[in-house]
Amino acid sequence: TQQVSNYYDALLPDETERYVFRILALKEIINNPKKYGFLLEEKDLYTLPKTYTVKVDTAISNITSFAKGYGLTYKEFKIHNPWLRENKLNNKSRKLYEIKIPIKKKKSQQICWLFLLKLSSAIIRSFFGNCYIMWMTFCNTT
Repeated sequence: TQQVSNYYDALLPDETERYVFRILALKEIINNPKKYGFLLEEKDLYTLPKTYTVKVDTAISNITSFAKGYGLTYKEFKIHNPWLRENKLNNKSRKLYEIKIPIKKKKSQQICWLFLLKLSSAIIRSFFGNCYIMWMTFCNTT
């Protein structure tokens, strides 16, 4: 090992060294969008579709089958319930969980929403490269 306790003292590959600075740059832009030429109005902001809540106090042996029961794919289900880490929900204590189910819209609206979601992800990935993957991993574990 390098026996250092500071990120700045560690010898890392060039791409990895840039992660922290790219995340700091992103944070600065998000905190001061007007300063960097991002003039966003309410209509420009991304919003998730409306949802309703299903309360569950039992185990779910297969999240995919559960999602299909509500007319959702596993992907659609996970977008609204990222806290579910596995394809099952163990619930021996019978704790009450609230699961979000999106209110389905017309197919054309869904296709448009998914296109925008993929487009915004592609733009972020192309701008920040592998830093995006690290950032998403960080967001999904906190």
